[in-house]
Amino acid sequence: MLVDVARFNDLGMIGYVNAVFVWVAVHQLGFHYVEGKLGELSRRAALGLSAAGFGVTALMVAFGPYPASMIGMPGAPVSNMSPPTVLLAFLAVGQIGLLLAFRPQLNALAAKPRLGAALSWIGARFMSVYLWHMPALIVVSGITVYGLRYATPAPGTLLWLVMVPMWFGACAAVLVGLLRLFARFEMQRDSVVVTARTPQLVLAGLLASGGLLGLAAHGFQPLSAGLVHGPVPWVVLTAAGFVLAGRQVPVTRFLGRAVAVAESAQLKKV
Repeated sequence: MLVDVARFNDLGMIGYVNAVFVWVAVHQLGFHYVEGKLGELSRRAALGLSAAGFGVTALMVAFGPYPASMIGMPGAPVSNMSPPTVLLAFLAVGQIGLLLAFRPQLNALAAKPRLGAALSWIGARFMSVYLWHMPALIVVSGITVYGLRYATPAPGTLLWLVMVPMWFGACAAVLVGLLRLFARFEMQRDSVVVTARTPQLVLAGLLASGGLLGLAAHGFQPLSAGLVHGPVPWVVLTAAGFVLAGRQVPVTRFLGRAVAVAESAQLKKV
């Protein structure tokens, strides 16, 4: 909350500190939900938690400087997403409350064979869907709007409503193609051991996170703005964090070498 107060009082860039406070809080809230650490709430208590989260969100939108859209919109003077505002934390509380209230029913639905199979398929690729859904939209928009000179109808009109399923279908088709190319990186088995030490990994995480945060704050400005003011420093920080994370060694090769070293040492003793 204090970060938002400073942000809305002519200290706009400090709002990106919420990338740590808000996103880490929401991240941990989700993990605690999955691991069952939020406790057993009755449906009434869970609905009360949800109402509190959504209620605070509505009040902050109605009487505060926060926009009604939870994502950034073109031309909007304020974005709840970039940088994130504390509003998203209250929204997450409301959503978690709903999940807790209806978790038994949702689990029953997920236990059905067809729906369970669909959830298993999409769940294994969910990060890839998150990363590639916007490129899919950009490809479809680029081909239709810029390539074919298609004039999109005004939002909310009858023609717009008719075209929405077609847009979703085209984007879904492109996204499926992208998933076939890139989802395998997400689905590969975790068979590597990171050999870097913990302090090195912490430093690598800080560098990579700082670089990504800088790109989120400044964007990919043209190189004409200069190397210092453009995206280059942030890309360098991100790349340095990736390199510093250390070499990854496949488990089988790592264990094979360990066994070979042990056998060699045993033979020397003999």
